[in-house]
Amino acid sequence: MRMMKLVVLALAIVALAAVASANPLPCAQITPVAYANGYSCETANGFEFLNFQLTAGTLPSDGSLFFTQSANGATVNLESANLTSNYTITYGVTLDTLIWTNPTTFLATANVGLSAVGNANAALLLTVTPPGTSDTFTQVANVGTQSGVINGINAITASVTDTYTYGATQPVPTGQIQNGINGFTEATGPEPATMFLMGGALLGLGAMARKRSKKTRA
Repeated sequence: MRMMKLVVLALAIVALAAVASANPLPCAQITPVAYANGYSCETANGFEFLNFQLTAGTLPSDGSLFFTQSANGATVNLESANLTSNYTITYGVTLDTLIWTNPTTFLATANVGLSAVGNANAALLLTVTPPGTSDTFTQVANVGTQSGVINGINAITASVTDTYTYGATQPVPTGQIQNGINGFTEATGPEPATMFLMGGALLGLGAMARKRSKKTRA
């Protein structure tokens, strides 16, 4: 019996170690060499960014990746003195269910942006699956235009593709693109028990209305 307990304890320790090793490290500012080759991290508010991969093009040698967060969101920023080379990056984003414990919490929206100085010209295309739709930010001279926020992710985990095109609207840009930005937010719906109570309340109100209607007719 004692041997069985020791075996169970050993298995539990191994399982806990496996879980701990699977959790990404806290997000920190890093160089492109690191994040282009499978980098994963987690923000303090429970957004996990997983397995960054450079799938096409080149990254700026002076670039760095850093992360910011808000009460219900997190952003990924690729920063450089000037993003002059085309690239495509893929990665995953997921919510840590140990932090976001409500079972109805999910990734809700995603959006994209560029930070420019002067007459810069570029486009950053963000594609998120689910829902399999895109948002494009286009910088033309001093004006930046976003095609539209991606809504309806409605999942704990999503796949992301970032495609950056330098000089997308002019052959020779004279300004600088200094940040490529991806932002994500979460949303929480009512828990199943709450939904059940709401449904019961609505049914009760409906029954009361029917009784009153019968009394009025009588």
